[in-house]
Amino acid sequence: MKMQKPKIDLEKVKQGDPDAFRDFFAFLYPKLKALACRFVDEETAEDVTQDVFTSYWERKHLIQADNIYSFLFKWLQNDCLNRLRHQTVVEAYEERMRLAEARKTYWDRQLEMSDQLRQLIDKDLLETIEQSVNQLPACLLLPSFSGLDCSSL
Repeated sequence: MKMQKPKIDLEKVKQGDPDAFRDFFAFLYPKLKALACRFVDEETAEDVTQDVFTSYWERKHLIQADNIYSFLFKWLQNDCLNRLRHQTVVEAYEERMRLAEARKTYWDRQLEMSDQLRQLIDKDLLETIEQSVNQLPACLLLPSFSGLDCSSL
């Protein structure tokens, strides 16, 4: 099915005629938005379509297209695909950040448990040392300069 083109003077559009551009926009906007909706959600489709028209308006004097309609449809399609690629990159980054946060939380907990375990081991070790020292003969606990040996006690 061939697109029926209205009587829009593209030369006037290129020259910056606001009325000609308004007619051009009114004719193409629904068609471009429908194409964009095939790639992205409706809100994004509206943004992309408006961006294409805004960019076209700003660069109209630079664009040398044989078929401006095909050119704009291709431009819109490429913009949608670029946004999808960007969204994929953003989602991958967010996933990596979630994983990094989960790992950090895990290792923080492990470290905290390790510190608690170390404190428990240190406490047990200290108690064992104290018990062992208390079981030593008194002569080993007295200073050596007293001149007493274990046999004389």
